[in-house]
Amino acid sequence: MEKTFPGMWQRWLRSQSVGIGWCPEYGYKLRETHPSDSGWNRARKPLQRINIGDWVIVALSNNKVGRIGEVVSKEIEDDEWNPLVEPITDLLPYGEMGRRINVRWDLEAGPINRNEIVELPIDKRFNQGEKRGTIKEIGSLKVEDLKDVMKDERNWVGMLTKFKYEKSISDYLAAYPYQLEEGLQPHPSNKIREKKFLDNTRLDVLLIDRDNIPVVVECKQNAPTTGDIDQIKRYIDQLKNEIRSVDRIRGILVHGGSKKLNPKVSNYADKEEIEVVQYKVRVDFNHSY
Repeated sequence: MEKTFPGMWQRWLRSQSVGIGWCPEYGYKLRETHPSDSGWNRARKPLQRINIGDWVIVALSNNKVGRIGEVVSKEIEDDEWNPLVEPITDLLPYGEMGRRINVRWDLEAGPINRNEIVELPIDKRFNQGEKRGTIKEIGSLKVEDLKDVMKDERNWVGMLTKFKYEKSISDYLAAYPYQLEEGLQPHPSNKIREKKFLDNTRLDVLLIDRDNIPVVVECKQNAPTTGDIDQIKRYIDQLKNEIRSVDRIRGILVHGGSKKLNPKVSNYADKEEIEVVQYKVRVDFNHSY
């Protein structure tokens, strides 16, 4: 529930516990079904089945995970409600996420930086049934396979990539193109750089490299797809009609997904001669004086 309670994963990480809601004060009893809440009725049984020594992996959106931890104790009974979201008078009088499963995080599986998470590669993702619901038993993947994936630094991504940073990244590259590649500069022609195509699309960034070759840059916040590569190819084809004096136009896809690409995307990018580059966003705060 990261969208409902921003920062929830960070709370779980610090408290070494994961939690679910359905406060008993609202009539949700662990040993009883609820007459109108199917979500609670589905979560009750797997919640009770979890044992000390089991493993829990925290699933985030878009095939991303936080960490994997070994269960050390449970506080899930109706009289053990201990909210990870603090109570707020009138709005959340009992708090939220108060049924806790206490874990010991495996600190070797996943990034040390708490602002980074893991994007599961396409062949190591949960199936649709496992993705749905609050608590699901994972049968499609083994614990050791998941740990191996999480240890692979190429699968690490920043949490900030889940926010809409495409416009910010494109603006940044337009202002500081040399950060992407030494020698890159904004394309000298405003008319071409700001060209709007017949389908009302517009380039994110148009640069020129040290060899005076135009460079189309497209920014995506998530893992790249073959469709993203097709989009750059369309831009390149359309630009060739505008810039007839050049023999070649380069394409660079800048994305916020994991460094390790889906092999299908990687092979397609190589075939179409599109370069693929990962970005990471970091924000620092300092007191002024």
